[in-house]
Amino acid sequence: MLVTHNQIDRVKRIEFDMKRHGSSINASDKGRIIAVDPNLPRALCQNCRQSLCIVGVDSHADKFLASGVQGSSFLGTGSISGSKRMDHSFVVLPKQRDQTSGIPPRPRSGKAIDESFVVLPPPAASVYKSELGADGGGTNLPSPEGGPASSLNNSGFHSMITVLNRAFDIATTQTQVEQPMCLECMRVLFDKLDKEVEDVNMDIKSYETCLQRLEGEAKHVLSETEFLKEKLKIEEEKRKLEAAIAETETKCGEVTAELKELELKSSRFKELEERYWQEFNNFQFQLISHQEERGAILAKIEVSQAHLEQLKHVNVLNDAFPIGFDRAFGTINNFRLGRLPKVQVEWDELNAAWGQACLLLHTMAQYFRPKFLYRIKILPMGSYPRIMDSSNNTYDLFGPVNIFWSSRYDDAMVLFITCLKEFAEFANSKDKENNVAPEKCFKLPYKIENDKVGNYSVFQSFKRPEMWTKALKFTLCDLKWALYWFVGKTNFQPLTASVAPHSDVSRARSVCSKQPVDTRQFEYSTSVYKKTRGREMAESKKFIVEIEKAREAEDGKPSVGPVYRNAIVRDGFRQLPRGLESCWDSFCQSVEKYSDSPMLGEREMVDGKVGRYVWLTYRQVYDLVLTVGASIRSFGVTQEDKCGIYGANCTRWVVSMQACNAYGLYCVPLYDTLGAGAVEYIICHAEISIAFVEENKISELLKTFPSSGKYMKIIVSFGEVTLEQRQVAGNFSSNIYSWSEFLLLGKRKKYDIPMKKKTDICTIMYTSGTTGDPKGVMISNESILSIISGVNHHLESMNEEFSEADVYISYLPLAHIFDRVIEELFISKGASIGFWHKDIKKLLDDIQELKPTVLCAVPRVLDKIYTGLVEKISSAGIIRQTIFNAAYAYKLHNMRKGYKHAEAAPKIDKLVFKKVIEMYNDVKLVSCLQILQTSLYPNLQVKEGLGGKLRLILSGAAPLSPSVETYLRVATCSHVLQGYGLTETCAGSFVARPDELSMVATVGPPLPVVDVCLESVPDMEYNALSSTPRGEICIRGKCLFSGYYKREDLTKEVMTDEWFHTGRQTESSHHRFTAFKILAKAPRCFSTNKPTPICATGDIGEWQPDGSMKIIDRKKNIFKLSQGEYVSVENLEGIYSLASAIDSVWIYGSSYESFLVGVVNPNLDSLKRWAEEHTVDGDVGTICTDPRARAYILGELTKIGKDNKLKGFEFIKGVYLDPVPFDMERDLITPTFKKKRNNFLKYYQKPIEDMYNSTK
Repeated sequence: MLVTHNQIDRVKRIEFDMKRHGSSINASDKGRIIAVDPNLPRALCQNCRQSLCIVGVDSHADKFLASGVQGSSFLGTGSISGSKRMDHSFVVLPKQRDQTSGIPPRPRSGKAIDESFVVLPPPAASVYKSELGADGGGTNLPSPEGGPASSLNNSGFHSMITVLNRAFDIATTQTQVEQPMCLECMRVLFDKLDKEVEDVNMDIKSYETCLQRLEGEAKHVLSETEFLKEKLKIEEEKRKLEAAIAETETKCGEVTAELKELELKSSRFKELEERYWQEFNNFQFQLISHQEERGAILAKIEVSQAHLEQLKHVNVLNDAFPIGFDRAFGTINNFRLGRLPKVQVEWDELNAAWGQACLLLHTMAQYFRPKFLYRIKILPMGSYPRIMDSSNNTYDLFGPVNIFWSSRYDDAMVLFITCLKEFAEFANSKDKENNVAPEKCFKLPYKIENDKVGNYSVFQSFKRPEMWTKALKFTLCDLKWALYWFVGKTNFQPLTASVAPHSDVSRARSVCSKQPVDTRQFEYSTSVYKKTRGREMAESKKFIVEIEKAREAEDGKPSVGPVYRNAIVRDGFRQLPRGLESCWDSFCQSVEKYSDSPMLGEREMVDGKVGRYVWLTYRQVYDLVLTVGASIRSFGVTQEDKCGIYGANCTRWVVSMQACNAYGLYCVPLYDTLGAGAVEYIICHAEISIAFVEENKISELLKTFPSSGKYMKIIVSFGEVTLEQRQVAGNFSSNIYSWSEFLLLGKRKKYDIPMKKKTDICTIMYTSGTTGDPKGVMISNESILSIISGVNHHLESMNEEFSEADVYISYLPLAHIFDRVIEELFISKGASIGFWHKDIKKLLDDIQELKPTVLCAVPRVLDKIYTGLVEKISSAGIIRQTIFNAAYAYKLHNMRKGYKHAEAAPKIDKLVFKKVIEMYNDVKLVSCLQILQTSLYPNLQVKEGLGGKLRLILSGAAPLSPSVETYLRVATCSHVLQGYGLTETCAGSFVARPDELSMVATVGPPLPVVDVCLESVPDMEYNALSSTPRGEICIRGKCLFSGYYKREDLTKEVMTDEWFHTGRQTESSHHRFTAFKILAKAPRCFSTNKPTPICATGDIGEWQPDGSMKIIDRKKNIFKLSQGEYVSVENLEGIYSLASAIDSVWIYGSSYESFLVGVVNPNLDSLKRWAEEHTVDGDVGTICTDPRARAYILGELTKIGKDNKLKGFEFIKGVYLDPVPFDMERDLITPTFKKKRNNFLKYYQKPIEDMYNSTK
């Protein structure tokens, strides 16, 4: 029989209970319970898949068999008996008595046939019966007629095995089923079969009834002829139908084609309609804009006409060429002419002075032609003038010139003064013609004879530069005298202001029409004119305009210089577009415009190695952002809650950031470089409720518990999460999810995107203060959008704007405002952002794979690129190095002349600095260039080493060395620009301009989104009202921050009604970004009624003549190292002074270096004891110069630094020991013992340079 495992378990439990109580199973129990051997064969029911066991039956089975019952189910599992339809449906095996239990073979496993069961038809049963009888064992099965069964001979275990095997063989052979069914399933199945049989019988009866009816109907049999006629008729109808069908299908195809054509036309029409309405709206907008500007333009025209009338009465030359004196020098347009041993005037300034002098003399001589013969011709070409003698020999009147080989330069100067002398003689003759008294006729104040002016030679002298300078000064005096005569005798106007008479124009046309025109010569002359004119304009460029007058010092307040802004926004800043209220709006606009463009890319990992970049499009990122945002909202996180992001730059960092932008969360970046405990402080201070974290940073984040557990309830990993991490988070009632788990939470959910305003806070950036806890700088949507608008406006004015084709490599921390704003800018332009794979040593490999067009870097990274290039070129061999240096010098020379870097040396760019050779038409030239490249420059292609597509390098966070900046501008074939800004000013305030080599070592003009002025610092002798304005940089504009989070006291302290000084701060006095003020009478920017906040940065700046800013000092004793870290020297000096081995220390850090150095007054007693212990002989001065003594003092300082848990960049890396205490005799300290840091720097300049050179 078939018994389920539940029944077996019941039997086992009953037997166990009876044995425990010392009882046994009686005869009545045996009739009710069947013991089951666990070793008996088991099978699974085909239908319900319950386990079955085949067991024998006791004496009751004989009764059942004798009465014709075919099977039973003991233990109450149900039975089927007394039914003829169950004949041979299953086999009943009698119980084996006195048989040692064995392990019979299990049924063969195989595929189960659905809805099938074991049924043995009569032939199979008879075979089964006969075979059992032949073996002398087994059981006598009932006959098909239900006859009695004979007794089963017990022939042992093997007989039982034979019975079982044969039973399953028959079942498998006859039914193709290898698994039996339980009784319950069989009963259900038989009921189903009975129903089906009844249905079949009913169908048979219906068919029989129908057949009888048909047999009773009259039969009409067609004749053969009639049949053929019917057949032909049907075939004809069939052909007609087929023809009709074919015709219909043809028409259907034509209609389908017309329909497709109409759909195509409809789609094109819709596109045209959309384009029309878009262009119509653009036209309407432009029309409105032009109408609004028309009045302003007309007003400007009226003002310009009034100015023009005034200019008609002013002599241009007198104002354009002011000639004066600066001590021993003569000056023209403030450019000095000459050199002294102690005052080494740069050649650029000398060249500019000669250029101005030549242009003035040339203009005066040209005016009087042809009466003035002008035998010696002056060729003014900006700062590179030339002079042609009567034999048409040309001489350069510009340097640099070696004093030993300066004969042609000297000849040029002699020709200039000779031309001046001839002009003076011409002026004298003109006066005589006009009957001027002889004593009043024009004469030069300093007589010119040959090479001498007033007895001083214009020839350069190695030993007497003072004489040369004096001769040049007298020359300018003579030139000024000639200019006065010219102004008095003429009514000079520029040629562009005069209009030729109509007759002269007609006559010129007729002459030109009769002569053939050499177009190539014309194009060449035009290009030379444009380049020359460009260089002249470059010297007179000024990129800022004054919008407010300066203020003198009063009431104890220092003077303030004029307020300037970028010249392109002289009439007001550009307004933000309508509908642009937040960073999320900017992203959505980019998704609409560039939905299929690549947005974010990361390098895939293949067999543990980095491969190519894999990209997500703007649409894919948008969908992912909505999913992440929905998952955030599902936890009840709402608008203005704080979300932390902790980790290196990656796709998921930006997605999390955009999710914060979408749902109005305050994005709070976390980073551990702020010092020990900074992450915990930020989480608790900002009350961060949810944090996204890089997988390898999870352990650091969990260390912030239990303090952060009060606020941070949700942690989301950018990767996976371990079981241990889940347990740690769970211990503090926080949930932690892997990235994939978190995404599933928001897959099926949708939440409305909340409305956001410009004034809403977008992010809270915690700055790295040098004392006290970090401060949270609140940046609004308006701040970020304003700075993006300003950068776009700045670049558009130079035709260098960013576009969809740009590619940016992201490796600078997104937790800093610099990279955050840059990436928001590129997203707004539809550009692509590729992430590094978090290994700074392989950053160059990422650059070469990504091929970026824009690279933002800190000076430390650019210094490494520069060092790598120099080393590569130095190791290339003397021939390659020499040719590279020659190419570099040639291109730099042309760039200094005023050429753009793309035009300075295009062939050299392609040959040396790039990898591609321009294919010239001359085959021989091509082959020569190829041979030259393969033999000389196989490893010198600088631009290709940076990806080959780089066009812009932007440096920020610290000053970039001028030599490095110049080198990269030349060698990388890219624009290299420095920028300046603070966290509180939303990163950008100044950016240099491309192709302006004069802006090297400056941060350029202000962005067209801020106003800037300088405030005098009397204590440091910086005057904002001097001829060279210097002072503290102060900034105002809409890009400024909204305040310090939870620090209203600091915010109120720095946001006052008048100018505020960083020196007045207390706790934040060592922080770079603090002093923000409000000017009571500030102009209303952006059409608001509130004064615009103003920021005093604490940096000392100097306005350059072209309007660019140069950072020259720090107001407070705080400076920034090359990696961008701020250092408070007074704070560090106080800590290092705790060392018993020193008496005093002065610390210095260069913004071009990454570490600190110091000058130490050692404690002489401690130093002598150490010298005795280490057998260092000599006096104190000798001991201080010993390297071992310096190492000893440096070790003591390092120990103090470690004890006080200083950061890595705050440790001193080099020391200079001075046994003489800092004193007033050397002007190093004040009577109150305060250090004069500028004097320290001057006094110890040489030891500082030696320490930096030896420590590198």
